[in-house]
Amino acid sequence: MARQFSKVSSSIWDSRKFRKLGDDDARLAYLYLITGPQANSAGCYSLSIGYACDKLDWERDRFRKAIERLCQAYLIEFDEDENAVRIVNWWRFNAPTNPKHARGVLVDIEQASSFPLKCSAFHELVDNLREKAFKADKDLVKDIERLSKAYPKTLGTQTETQTQTETRQRPDGDEDRDGEGVSARANGGGVLPSAAAPDGAALGLLTDEEDNVHPLLKTRMMRGTA
Repeated sequence: MARQFSKVSSSIWDSRKFRKLGDDDARLAYLYLITGPQANSAGCYSLSIGYACDKLDWERDRFRKAIERLCQAYLIEFDEDENAVRIVNWWRFNAPTNPKHARGVLVDIEQASSFPLKCSAFHELVDNLREKAFKADKDLVKDIERLSKAYPKTLGTQTETQTQTETRQRPDGDEDRDGEGVSARANGGGVLPSAAAPDGAALGLLTDEEDNVHPLLKTRMMRGTA
């Protein structure tokens, strides 16, 4: 779904994580990922590094370093193998406003190239939709049921017990929380877990030895928490 604008809360300038990024490159890259022409209504999309660098007038190494800083601060998740990004806590300010909008968001999620990021984005969206009166829309319910089979919840989200240790008080998950998350890093053998992701989503730790590993899950992920 083509996106003409994105919501950026003014509270971002009071955000502990945003202010602690330490450099303007990371801050500008974050605003680009939210508002840039590649962004979509799901906050989860395939990212052309070359296109982004052209818009920012940056070298690739400069952009990659900014992405790494954003992952370390857990403002985004980035799939290095698929060049896909997911904005953490996207639904707080960009939640669907009606069933038709929600169905368009589901289409955007399907088009993202990273399977684990799609799992996280989809199940966070479903959690958001539970709070809305969209259940009467049969087409939306049908789409959700179909994608629930394609994107297993056990691969894309945390358990309720883990989620209860987290906070949703700020748009970037700034508030203190009980758990400790992992630092952003690459792992060629599987998907990195997050013990207490501030957005309530984590990707299960899957290794090559496990029989149920989806081939698309064998990818390098960058994610973490400040």
